[in-house]
Amino acid sequence: MDVLTQAAQKLYKQPPPCPPSLAPHPDVVAQLEELSEVMASFETSLIPARLREKYFKPVLEEGVEPIISSCALTANANDLAQGSIYLVNCLLAVQVLLQRFDFCVWRLEKLHTQLSQALEQAVREQIICIMRTCNLDDKMYTLRSWKNSDQADALAHKAGMDAMSISLALKHFYGLVLTSAIEYKFVDRINNSSVRAQARQQVAAGIAASYTQLHEAILSQEGGYRDPETLLLHSSHQIESLLLGSL
Repeated sequence: MDVLTQAAQKLYKQPPPCPPSLAPHPDVVAQLEELSEVMASFETSLIPARLREKYFKPVLEEGVEPIISSCALTANANDLAQGSIYLVNCLLAVQVLLQRFDFCVWRLEKLHTQLSQALEQAVREQIICIMRTCNLDDKMYTLRSWKNSDQADALAHKAGMDAMSISLALKHFYGLVLTSAIEYKFVDRINNSSVRAQARQQVAAGIAASYTQLHEAILSQEGGYRDPETLLLHSSHQIESLLLGSL
């Protein structure tokens, strides 16, 4: 066990780089495999099942926490999009391991929270990336800032929010949506198929929600756009249906 703890601490002090695949680094995988062997051995011990969680808890903490911390450090050393996906994949690998043993169930709730937070970050970064491809990311930032202000100036008077700029960006956006050309290039690298599908759906829903906000602002009187209907070629419902239907 001392060897396992030392290896885990080394992994924490010297986090391995994030692989291009965004899958857990081989060093992380190897450490989890060693921990798995310790767990399997403990499961066959003479310690009564009802007491195993109590006895193994400190072992699990010393074995798992440095691994998760190491993965988080590696994720933070990369850009948010790639780093969050890497962390999701590492946490999923830890989750698979812990789910195999009843005496590790107590750690799953916290792990689920950590995984949800990493996944939320991954979805948010994927939405930003997709919106950036059609120059809508900065426009959404301006829109949200405007909505949180006193709205003394019309949205159409804000930099980059004039009718021509909005029209060009939306035409590009419509083209991506109508041809199902949106790339989920980050969340598609999540190793677990069900989590990957969940992330894709959340991204599509997030993009649809952003379009709805923009759609409503352009149509509003405060938006200050002349003939706003000429800018908006599709309703919010149509865009949502197209996005979710293409998954």
